[in-house]
Amino acid sequence: MKTIKLKNCPINRGPLLLINHVYKHTYLEEPENLMPISNSYPNILLEKVAAESLITLLNEIDNQQEIIPISGYRSIEEQSNLYLSSIEEYGLSYTRKYVAKEYHSEHSSGYAIDLGLKHHVNSIINPVFNHHPITCLFKEKAKYHGFITRYPDGKDELTKISSEPWHFRYVGFPHSLLIEKNNLVLEEYIQFVTTLTYQKPLQIYDSKHRYTIFFTKDVTKAFTINDTTTYQVSGNNINGLIITLRDDNYA
Repeated sequence: MKTIKLKNCPINRGPLLLINHVYKHTYLEEPENLMPISNSYPNILLEKVAAESLITLLNEIDNQQEIIPISGYRSIEEQSNLYLSSIEEYGLSYTRKYVAKEYHSEHSSGYAIDLGLKHHVNSIINPVFNHHPITCLFKEKAKYHGFITRYPDGKDELTKISSEPWHFRYVGFPHSLLIEKNNLVLEEYIQFVTTLTYQKPLQIYDSKHRYTIFFTKDVTKAFTINDTTTYQVSGNNINGLIITLRDDNYA
């Protein structure tokens, strides 16, 4: 048996952070494990796990390299400059629909990526990523690689951002599958996950693994798990930690 110790796990770090118009991104240092997803775009970076997952996904579906990265990690200063330049070019009303203010952008976490199509003119605010067979395939496969469409149609009352078919957020598997299959946005999913406990977790299965998901507000706790169990701990950026266990041999 081994122990998960939570005392060194901050609630403002991890792939399940909720960053939106209400909840700021308060971890202001540059993420430690940033890496490019393509040698052709060395300045577009993602957190390492997210980058590796995206590389795997693109290699799986996009042999012609039709999909290109437009924007990944942004510093607080870069986000502020983007917001102000968007106001100058497009006006305040448009900017509020598509650009988050500094401290309120997922891009500062290193877990968000904007994608575009290679043979189109792509603006950094509104790239082209729709109505093409490769984009449909990407969106279908993304949930199996830990990514969600962060701002889907019809959810702007919750997200306060208009539909952005180009903006994808890494949350990790199986959270991505649960979110997409149940037509949720991250706001709704985080609210649901906070109802789960160590005593009454959510368990889901695929052909190889059992996943166990629960939440705790007590960051001083420790949990005992099997030696063969792998785990992820992520803050929700509000009030606690989400723990995801993966068992390879659960029969």
